[in-house]
Amino acid sequence: MPVKFSSALAATEVLAVLLKSKSNGRRAVYRGYVTSLLWLHQDWHSRDTANTYVQIRRGLLLCLKHIAALRSGREAFLAAQGMEILFSTTQAGSMGIHSAAGGQLDDS
Repeated sequence: MPVKFSSALAATEVLAVLLKSKSNGRRAVYRGYVTSLLWLHQDWHSRDTANTYVQIRRGLLLCLKHIAALRSGREAFLAAQGMEILFSTTQAGSMGIHSAAGGQLDDS
């Protein structure tokens, strides 16, 4: 990934802190940033096959969590098909783990 880990991590952490504010969260919703946050998370998740950048992905999820705390944020999240995107991203990741384990997952 072309972005340095520390600067990308710092950016996601700062954004998450800023989005804790209801006014900033509403501003993000009204400007259409929910879709962008979902796309960023999906992009980082799909490219991070070695799970090196989990903290960045976590920061993006935290941003989405803060936005979803608002009614308008939840509506924008659902309108952007956020649940479907996160579900499919999670399933794609677990399928990769499943196939890497030789088709068997150890539940112990």
